[in-house]
Amino acid sequence: LEYVIGLSLALILTVELRGRRAFRVIFLVPMMVTAVIMALVWRTILHESIGPINDILIRLSLPGIPWLSDNTIALISIILVDFWQWTPFMFIILLAGLLSLPQDPYEAAVIDGASSWQIFRYITFELLYPVSVAVLLIRTIEAFKIMGTIFVLTSGGPGTSTETSSYYIWIRGLKEFQLGYSSAMAFTYLIILTIGLIIFSKLLRKRISTRER
Repeated sequence: LEYVIGLSLALILTVELRGRRAFRVIFLVPMMVTAVIMALVWRTILHESIGPINDILIRLSLPGIPWLSDNTIALISIILVDFWQWTPFMFIILLAGLLSLPQDPYEAAVIDGASSWQIFRYITFELLYPVSVAVLLIRTIEAFKIMGTIFVLTSGGPGTSTETSSYYIWIRGLKEFQLGYSSAMAFTYLIILTIGLIIFSKLLRKRISTRER
């Protein structure tokens, strides 16, 4: 979803629009804020008693939503906050990729009478494929590292419903002082991630080379 929204925004802002430079800066604001500060802001926004979202719902005679105290909703809230922070990253990388694409294929496609969808599908998407792979790989790595947002918003709760591997290792090591256990977990986690990413990158590299032939 981050990729789709980021690519959509990037495509829109490649068109000559008034104020597009200002929009580019505005879209980058969430990424400029550290994860902890961002999570503190969102914890206030999503607070069940004093949060502005529930306040608006109550004023509309609607029930307040337990954003951070319900197992399922808390997980969804963390996903949405993470989405809000990282979509600008997708946007800026994909925008840079789009602006660096050669114009010759587009001019040839227009002369041949290709539709907008055909130009996007067979030219833009194909030329942008290596950039898309790189940005998705980086985002996948960052997704496994998420901890600050969870620590501030839910502390892994309710119960353990929003605990991630990184947060679990941190709890065992620095709160319960099970240093040996947490070190072994971290090392195992690193090995699994490394193997998975190597396989993932090799498969993608093979696919890219196949596309270029």
